[in-house]
Amino acid sequence: MYAVITQVRLKPGRIDDVREIFRRSNPLLVADEEDWIGVIFTANRKDDTVTMVAKWKNPDSYRKYAATEEYKTAMEEFARYFREAPKIEVNEILVDM
Repeated sequence: MYAVITQVRLKPGRIDDVREIFRRSNPLLVADEEDWIGVIFTANRKDDTVTMVAKWKNPDSYRKYAATEEYKTAMEEFARYFREAPKIEVNEILVDM
């Protein structure tokens, strides 16, 4: 199992906007992804930073998904709220309690 950790600093006061776009769009984007397990969406309001930790069975499935036009279009919708480019890491999950 793998964690895809996406962290991005947003323009001030935009956390709730990004959360709502994520809540609306993400279920549709991953609906047909067999290796998708789930996600948590977190925020540090002091720094206007959001972090998503998505769980995938296979990191190559995530990479294939991230290359789709649907994913790229969704990221464009989010991008207007970004202060910086997202940082994305793919890590192996060693313990999941």
